[in-house]
Amino acid sequence: MLDRLNEAFEDNTIFQDFPFIPPEWEADFDLQLVYQSQVTAPHAFGTLYLTNVQQLYEEKAAQPANVIQEALGPYVVKGQSLSRLDLERGLTEHLDLLVLNDEAHHVHSYDLEWAKAIRRLHEAGRTRGSEGLVMQLDFSATPYTGAGERKVFFPLIIYDYPLAAASRDQVVKRPKIGEIEHAPEPLIKDYVKKNQLQIDTGVEVFRQFQRDFKLAGKKPVLFVMADQTRNAYKVGAYLEREHQLKTLVIHTDTSGVITKKGLERAREAARSIDTNEYEAIVSVMMLKEGWDVKNVCVIVPLRSYESAILAEQTLGRGLRRMTPVNTGWEEKLIVIDHPRFRDLWNAEIKNEDLDIEITEARRVYEPANIVPVDPAKLQYDFSMPILAGGITRDVRRIVDLDVKSLPGGWFPWAEITLPKVMYREKDLLTQKTDLERELSFDYTDRYEVYLANITKAILSRCGASAQFAEIVPKVRQYIEERLFDSPIDMSEQDTVRRLNHLPVREKIRDVFVDAI
Repeated sequence: MLDRLNEAFEDNTIFQDFPFIPPEWEADFDLQLVYQSQVTAPHAFGTLYLTNVQQLYEEKAAQPANVIQEALGPYVVKGQSLSRLDLERGLTEHLDLLVLNDEAHHVHSYDLEWAKAIRRLHEAGRTRGSEGLVMQLDFSATPYTGAGERKVFFPLIIYDYPLAAASRDQVVKRPKIGEIEHAPEPLIKDYVKKNQLQIDTGVEVFRQFQRDFKLAGKKPVLFVMADQTRNAYKVGAYLEREHQLKTLVIHTDTSGVITKKGLERAREAARSIDTNEYEAIVSVMMLKEGWDVKNVCVIVPLRSYESAILAEQTLGRGLRRMTPVNTGWEEKLIVIDHPRFRDLWNAEIKNEDLDIEITEARRVYEPANIVPVDPAKLQYDFSMPILAGGITRDVRRIVDLDVKSLPGGWFPWAEITLPKVMYREKDLLTQKTDLERELSFDYTDRYEVYLANITKAILSRCGASAQFAEIVPKVRQYIEERLFDSPIDMSEQDTVRRLNHLPVREKIRDVFVDAI
């Protein structure tokens, strides 16, 4: 979960993909990501600390130090992250502090360490002179207890965005249920043979995805959920032996948390699922850490589901889209129905929390309308100009602009003078000057204001107002080192006034606009 959030917020990617920022605010939007309490000094207008809540928990009582530690202090650990106290101190130095909790259904009691950590932040902020936390917002895909008709929503819900709405908006895949009617349950103890019909049906549907997706250059993944570790290994061996599917078995403990033994392997598989060898994933429980793979297209649940396990959590293992939201492609996620799974689905659908089509399993797959390129006609390929959308400006590499490469030496500094702007009144008959005075010239005598104004003029012409912080130092360097026949001394009293000379201002603007 932490890795996925880091990917979303790194370089402010999620704010570019979704229309969160009003256009008139884009120039002022400056957010720095501090990941997992790393030692980084805040340098932006806003700072997002992305970390586990456990980083704010009070440390357990330390073990007695040995003789060396008592004399010299604790060992120094290379690359050690911020301590809890350092992190809390850094957070409370911000006058406006907002807490956002993801997976907030886990924090169901004010007596938990989570709630105590939030209270400490609030009180520490008030001690430092602020009003404490500005706000606390909790987010959860399952903001309730119970399931089906016994579902009870948490209080204080501001906004509910059910899975049915997300599916219609194509924010997630469209789920479909592949129903196996009148499926016999073999009276045998062998786990694989007992569930072989569900497994084989899931593989059959998965193979259909593979055939179609091959033409589109996409890779589908089959996800099977077993009831315990030893059965997960049996299913994995069956998939590799009977169906020749390269399978990854993920280790989880009895509560569904990925074990340390399998954590890094699972994370690496998720990161490289587009290119690695795995076609199927088998795991136990529900993977409560929120781990999922966006390429999952078929889910085969083999658990008994006697407890009220939420249908959304099952679907959550494969709801992430493979393609961006705005592609217009309605991606499908097919779940092979389980005999004891039906009541849960029906209750969720009755409450309108799910909008799922239930179809006979062997007919549930609908081929995609893929139009592939005919290799025999590649010789006739030609480029077509993209007319929709007009001009696209890309200024992300503006930081690479080299001031030393810009043309310079435009003006002899010693010859720069500002002409006096005079006002004269003459008698039309005698042509005698009756009144004469010098008009004030519109200029600034503050260098920082001058730099800000000239930089805004440059970025306005380029349509790149959000790059202000990157351009200001380059404009400063160019003025002081490159613009004139020699470097200029900004400590001289009349320097900024002379920089206001109209040809000088126009030249600075034109040089940077051309370069950008």
